[in-house]
Amino acid sequence: GNWSSMMSRAFNIADASGFHGAPALVVNVTVTNPTAGSFVSVYPQGPKPTSSNLNFGPGRTIANLVMSKLPANGYLELYNEVGSVDLVGDVIGYYAPT
Repeated sequence: GNWSSMMSRAFNIADASGFHGAPALVVNVTVTNPTAGSFVSVYPQGPKPTSSNLNFGPGRTIANLVMSKLPANGYLELYNEVGSVDLVGDVIGYYAPT
């Protein structure tokens, strides 16, 4: 989907992927069609971290492998700082519950 600046969206990854109970996921996140240089953060639903997972310039397509904790509610958030951007997320794997 398209993200505008200073915007985050939460997705229930556990329901979409079937990884209920997994403590963490490995996700390949791709940014495409950015209108400005910016960054994207991927994180468990809640407070936004001060770090980024992808940094990119306008018009670039960039991918990065992200490992993120998966909270009990199953939601991950994706945040874009500046401009608008299209994001694609592919769940690659998960960590098994112990």
